[in-house]
Amino acid sequence: MPDLYCKACKRTTLHKSVMRRCELEADTLPGRMQQWAAKFFSGECYYEMERQHFCRTCNCRSESQSTVPQTQIGLA
Repeated sequence: MPDLYCKACKRTTLHKSVMRRCELEADTLPGRMQQWAAKFFSGECYYEMERQHFCRTCNCRSESQSTVPQTQIGLA
């Protein structure tokens, strides 16, 4: 479980990671069928997945690229 910054909690918390199927790009039925046929004949019969992160404290979804906010430390 990665430690990520949660915007709802406003602190770094543990997050659970889940995989979700990517949305299809084609909106029409013939477009989807053409995409499926191309993947089938090329041998790529799997779904593209994307990772999502959910806060363990408040269960809000976080962006996967969110990190702890950086603060500038003044050098004296």
